[in-house]
Amino acid sequence: YVGEGRDYVTIPPSDELKQFVTKKVFVPAKGGTIDAWSEIASVWGEPGWEDHCFAFFSAFGSPLFAMSTFDGCLVCIQGPSGTSKSTTLDLINSFFGHPFDLRNVVRTTFNSAMQTQGVLNSISATYDEVGKYNPKALDDLVHMISQGRGAGRMKSQVNANRENNTSWQMIAVGGSNVSIRKKLQANQRAGTSEIMDIDAEEMRLIEIPINAPPDVDNAIDRFRQGLLDNAGVAGPVYVNHLITHQDEAREEVEKKRKEIEKEYSFEPKERFRLQVFASSLTGARIAKRLGLHTIDVDRQEEHALKNILGNMRTESKERVIDPVDQLSHFLNENLGYTLTLTHDIKNRTEGGVIVPAEPHQVLRHPTGSKVYIRIHQDTMKIYIDRAYFMKYIEAHAGHPEEVLAGLHAEKLMLEKTHIMNHKVKKTLGGGTVLGGGGIRVVIIDGARLEGLP
Repeated sequence: YVGEGRDYVTIPPSDELKQFVTKKVFVPAKGGTIDAWSEIASVWGEPGWEDHCFAFFSAFGSPLFAMSTFDGCLVCIQGPSGTSKSTTLDLINSFFGHPFDLRNVVRTTFNSAMQTQGVLNSISATYDEVGKYNPKALDDLVHMISQGRGAGRMKSQVNANRENNTSWQMIAVGGSNVSIRKKLQANQRAGTSEIMDIDAEEMRLIEIPINAPPDVDNAIDRFRQGLLDNAGVAGPVYVNHLITHQDEAREEVEKKRKEIEKEYSFEPKERFRLQVFASSLTGARIAKRLGLHTIDVDRQEEHALKNILGNMRTESKERVIDPVDQLSHFLNENLGYTLTLTHDIKNRTEGGVIVPAEPHQVLRHPTGSKVYIRIHQDTMKIYIDRAYFMKYIEAHAGHPEEVLAGLHAEKLMLEKTHIMNHKVKKTLGGGTVLGGGGIRVVIIDGARLEGLP
């Protein structure tokens, strides 16, 4: 493989997989070393990286998961931009192959992603920006990963099923800015989901909210080239060990499974999650014994079971929609549609005389021609396109009226814009070349929002 200006030795492919293999999957990068890859990987064991670290452990856990009776499970790290989601996926990919080319993105066709998963088989497939998948694609992705096979398709112009041999047993890993769990729930409420039992499907999903780890900007810059230079070095060492020690590996996973099942009282419905935790934690220990990293697995295990598992169980019971959290996600994800001005642009009347508004400055231009959010820096008022905001909340959390009521309860809503039939309008592009007409808006007290925990 030749990529990023570097030569890689190709795996001899079958005719069927030749095109895929020659582009994405390859044996170790020339000049790469175990020590160099291990040094990068071990950063995920530092304080502040615990949630990322468990997702990374999926790279070790996936081949062991394939030795079980389960077909697949999705681990998804969820957080805003700049929290090293993609870098974690790159690290997972670099265990066996190209750190960047193996990452599925939104523009990857669904059938292509399933074919990739079938080729990787027991190697973790990675998905970036999972939250941007449309409702049906997201449902299909989570469901098919857990089923271990792609959907059957009809032959072109023939009323017959096309044979589909795409199958896998793996722990897939995704990254998302929004909660996949909440999107699955919203899809079902909106009637766009074909999943009959959403609770059962959620048990095949391990979602991990994350924050930015320490010194994240420097970390990304430092790791990108290192992962490329040492891509595919560690994976073969690990797999060769598993091939020659299959019985011991199975026994070690089973021992860990029974241990944590008893200590943390796993229920039968949590069997997918239990297998992922047992496989990933055992795999991490095997990898450490092989010199592939220096992470303190005991510390990571305690965090994974007490915090990650504990949080998932709490969320499954409560399913509470946090209106402030939804608003914050909305504002962060729509910066490209935000216009920020120093102050409002309104003429005022003094003694019957119209006084023109003072000149203003545009502090932030939207990246395109659409404006959904307008912010006045002097008053910290935030004007939001109501229809767009309601549509966003429906897609990401459901119950937009409940979110508006919650924002009102937090005293964030101004001018009674939480009322469904209010008539408050604003020209979001007013005073700029963007212009436009007046539309119904939600008005948020930005100063109060900043002061909330």
